[in-house]
Amino acid sequence: MKDVSFELYKVFYHVASLGSFSAAAARLFLSQSAISQSIKSLEEQLGVQLLWRNSRQVSLTQSGELLYSHVEQAFQLLKTGERSLLELTTLEQGELSIGASDTLCKYHLLPFLQQFHRRFPRIRLKIISRPSPVCVDLLTKGQVDVVAVNLPHAGSYPHTILHHRFPLQDAFVGGPRFRHLQARALTLQELAQLPLLTLESGTGTRRFLDHLFTSQGLQPQPEIELDSLDLLLDLAEIDLGITFASREHLSSRLKNETLFLLPVDTPIPPREWGLLAHSRLPLPPAALEFLRLFEG
Repeated sequence: MKDVSFELYKVFYHVASLGSFSAAAARLFLSQSAISQSIKSLEEQLGVQLLWRNSRQVSLTQSGELLYSHVEQAFQLLKTGERSLLELTTLEQGELSIGASDTLCKYHLLPFLQQFHRRFPRIRLKIISRPSPVCVDLLTKGQVDVVAVNLPHAGSYPHTILHHRFPLQDAFVGGPRFRHLQARALTLQELAQLPLLTLESGTGTRRFLDHLFTSQGLQPQPEIELDSLDLLLDLAEIDLGITFASREHLSSRLKNETLFLLPVDTPIPPREWGLLAHSRLPLPPAALEFLRLFEG
């Protein structure tokens, strides 16, 4: 098979990402017929069908999905290279994209974001707030430079490099209505019978909590599930139930005695959060400078 023109991959990338021949034509300033001919030529040269076509939309075949996963990374790599050239000398322009959950961003990243902005005010900060597993997915697709995520309790995230790691120690807490439960260590079975306020399924913290219960053969049904830890803590303060969070996120509420630690007879294993980058994509200078802030 002879070398395929980069322009054909470029057309394929935009058709696949936009899901439309007409949208790709508008983005690339080409006619729709030119787009169709490029896709046909690419399919002929590769010997596979890449797209399913109908009158309203375009979808990827299995072969198209496979090719797109590689083409998407290639385009992200080119974008990273362009940005690196712009930032290479003075960091006077460019962008730093970071993925992080609301909780990690608020309780751990804010001071570092402030430091970075003061040092490099011309670098645009792009913050994408998503649960840890979604942040890792964005990272592996090359859509963000760095992510701050809860680290898995076993193994590691594929195609990533861990640059820094920091400890977290979780605890169960409740408001004044549950303060009397501090008198003795509770079993996980007893806690499972209480109204639980938890983060939504799919978040790193919720996965950790579910594993904690299932390891004891328990499957509690949460009373309330939300995507905001701060709101869960607010609801716990007004006695709607008990919740689960790391002590680093609870310090001010515990100090003010609006929430109270509930002792557990089963030790809660420590966990960690960390800063990850893609293992196959070079880090732009702005991302390297951001990671250096955590070395002190």
